Amino acid sequence: MKKRIAAGFLYGVMGLSAMGASGYFEAGTEIEDFTSSYEEKDFVLPYIKGKLSPYNNSPFFIEAKYSYRLHEDDKEHEGDRRKRTELYLGYAWEMGRFKFTPKAGIRYENYASSETGDSAREATYDEIIQYRIYPNMSYTINDSVEWFFEGFLAPTTSKLNDTKTRGGDGVEGKEYGSDYRHELDSGLKFKLPNGQKLSLSLYSEYKREVYASSTEEYQFRIVYDHKLKNGKTTLTPFARIGLEREQRYKDGSDLEKDRLRHRFGLKTSHKVSEDFTLLGEVYYQTGRVEDSSGNRESDENKMFYKVGFRQAF
Repeated sequence: MKKRIAAGFLYGVMGLSAMGASGYFEAGTEIEDFTSSYEEKDFVLPYIKGKLSPYNNSPFFIEAKYSYRLHEDDKEHEGDRRKRTELYLGYAWEMGRFKFTPKAGIRYENYASSETGDSAREATYDEIIQYRIYPNMSYTINDSVEWFFEGFLAPTTSKLNDTKTRGGDGVEGKEYGSDYRHELDSGLKFKLPNGQKLSLSLYSEYKREVYASSTEEYQFRIVYDHKLKNGKTTLTPFARIGLEREQRYKDGSDLEKDRLRHRFGLKTSHKVSEDFTLLGEVYYQTGRVEDSSGNRESDENKMFYKVGFRQAF
């Protein structure tokens, strides 16, 4: 049902443009390519997404996204195929220099069932539902500096696959309604004298899975927007520098793992016309890995690639 709702929204976005609605439609593909030690995690993820306001400059908006993840060796990991549907409602307030743009909705993930009969190939989860709240806001300090606060808080319900258990709980196929996750990013955006933009921020992420583990992470983030002289192409190099990332197990072992990670990449966009834009992204990520005894193993390194387009109306 959730998939049909989001798909109906996305198919209807373009038709509504003739009725005075505004927004965009986007489609693309994402690829993650891990080093040989972790190549079983490689995947391809095609997606479609859209945003709709009932009329131009309306403060009310709807956003939706649908994606389908499949692994390169899909036969070996068929139980880990994932369908993800997202749907959000939002509203934008402007009060002088202060902007408040909250949105709320759900992110629903459904995992395929293994047809091999081999439980080792089945996904850990049957479905995961996040009830996301985005308290996005910003304040213009002066003509060159803006403070921002972005991200989400998400009470989460997780339903295990019928053959799986979690941590010290030991119950197969159980549903957990008190999981939680947040990702929050706050900092300053600068308009530089040359017309370019720079963003510096502190990012915080927390994930709790009851009876299993919790993960806490902090990053320093740098984003630089550089618009070329043609006025159509923007290059956005970025860095996510890990400050701390610890995973604490709650299965009775009291084990703590250092999972620090860093990411360096480039986003790009090119306006083919006033309404049609080509999109791209590439980044490299390296992450620390430790075994069950806390001993360091080979780092989990990967490359990420994305190509897509956006049609505004």
